[in-house]
Amino acid sequence: MIGLRIFNVWKIPGPKKWSMLLWKIFNNALPTGYEFLRRNIGTIHHRHLCNDPNQTETLDHLFRDCPIVDRIWLGTDLGIHFQNGNNISVTEWIANWLKTLHTKNTRYKGVIAFMATIWTIGCTHNDRLFRGDPLFFSKIFNIWAEMITTVLKAGISSLKKQGCSSQDTINPIEN
Repeated sequence: MIGLRIFNVWKIPGPKKWSMLLWKIFNNALPTGYEFLRRNIGTIHHRHLCNDPNQTETLDHLFRDCPIVDRIWLGTDLGIHFQNGNNISVTEWIANWLKTLHTKNTRYKGVIAFMATIWTIGCTHNDRLFRGDPLFFSKIFNIWAEMITTVLKAGISSLKKQGCSSQDTINPIEN
């Protein structure tokens, strides 16, 4: 749990549900196929976003290695793109990105965009897993943009205390 010791998940700018999601990721408490299989729950353990019935879904795949998730990350202002051969866990990867974005002169813009992306991926996964919702990238990016707008509007005074200016805006890249 290197990432959990590097920063405090409860101090991430944004809604507390983002911190709770990070805590769940770092503690393997999300409903992934691997966790269902490990706990002997149900019979459906495949990858839900890319709909690969032959592979068990893991946190690494869900938040970083999935080709669908790669397209989501590319569509954000962060422009994160993955190559095969990631050799660190997704928890370390998330912690490294949050540290990098926090220490760059992004004034929390990057951290908010990153966390909104993590949240959007989690919501999209849950919608497909529990409701069987179809995958539409326009819906995904609408959720992402609404989340950022809501966070910036609701927390502008608290973000200013942390060094974020109201001019720090985030726009999704149109596909």
